[in-house]
Amino acid sequence: MKRTRSRYLRMGGAVATIASLAVVAAGCSNSASDPDSPIVWEMWGGQESDIKNSEDQLRIAQEENPDLKVDLSMSPYDGYFTKLTAGMSSQQLSCILTMNGQNMADYHEAFSPLSKEDLAVAGIDESEFTANSFDLMRVDGELYGIPWDVAAMLVYVNEDALAQAGQTVPALDWTFDDFDALATSMTGGDIYPFAVDTGDLQWQTLPIARAGTQPVTEDYTLDLTNPDYLASAEWYASLVDTGAAAPVPSAAESVWGSDQFTSQRAAMVVEGTWNALNFLNNDAGFETVFLPVPAGPEGSLAILLGSGYGISSTCENREAALKVLGSLVGEAAQDSIAESGRSLPARLSSQEIYYESIPEPARTEIRAAFEASFAGAQNWRTAPDWQQMVSALQPELISVFNGQKTMTSLLEQMQDRFGE
Repeated sequence: MKRTRSRYLRMGGAVATIASLAVVAAGCSNSASDPDSPIVWEMWGGQESDIKNSEDQLRIAQEENPDLKVDLSMSPYDGYFTKLTAGMSSQQLSCILTMNGQNMADYHEAFSPLSKEDLAVAGIDESEFTANSFDLMRVDGELYGIPWDVAAMLVYVNEDALAQAGQTVPALDWTFDDFDALATSMTGGDIYPFAVDTGDLQWQTLPIARAGTQPVTEDYTLDLTNPDYLASAEWYASLVDTGAAAPVPSAAESVWGSDQFTSQRAAMVVEGTWNALNFLNNDAGFETVFLPVPAGPEGSLAILLGSGYGISSTCENREAALKVLGSLVGEAAQDSIAESGRSLPARLSSQEIYYESIPEPARTEIRAAFEASFAGAQNWRTAPDWQQMVSALQPELISVFNGQKTMTSLLEQMQDRFGE
């Protein structure tokens, strides 16, 4: 099937890392047409802040729809997809589902397409949201969700570590030549210049930016062995070979890059904009600088990411669900997300509130890095069976970083196995 859209990863706004939790004991679905049955909203999140933020949105949705009963069911990120898969098999799905862009194509059958008439019922106007963000929720031209946040990948820099090494922080318009020069100058020092990672977005961001191309074509065909991308992926692996980064010790280290950065064992790391406030307020107390990805020979190529909410394919109380959906992406709920600092809301009018919640001078720095990253960003593209490919590839990256196989041989293997 031809793919005419794109999608997003390791978090969906935030990574839930603790044991399964349900705010509502919701094995319940809304497939029944009983008008008195609650509209259940399935959301991911396990940390206390995730739960509080979602409960705040739930309260807003309930206040805006007093004639309806709205319930919230939460699961950790990985557990959410396990539950969703089971619900798809049994045709027992809650009425409102959450999905991130990079997974929408694989799970879109759980959702019901949204028409212009549906958007009117929900009170949703696409022009009020970040440009191109609705495309994150489309599959083959059909809209399956409404974005609630948008994100991009940044390079986070420990300014104190650079100062101790006698280096200055690069400008926003830095290039890969600047990155290489900085990495070379700091190699062999007290900490590694950079932290590599095995997370899909975390490791692919710099090769994509350096190559000026994604490993998936515009018609959503896997293209891991594109010569430009392959050369850039080899460059990424060489950061370990040259001593600019420590090898990831095992596949169990799911947040290796972030841990290296926050523990001050690496001066730079690639992570999503959703981590901006966490890194700003790091426990070690070092000064964090926020940069867009460096520009390659063809210019800067950043990736637009995002998550959204949609109506399940089994929801029979559709009009009620659409009203709740409208509230969950409405101004009050989006303002609540902005005030929490959880992520950048997709609604344009709420984004100013997000920035205002950050103290100066970090506010100006974060805003500048975000805006530079979003300017001209491409939607993240994935091919059929992308998550299967990622699951097979990620543990093999450990062998690449430890010199047991080359990046080229690994990507050729994945292309042969999962390409058309």
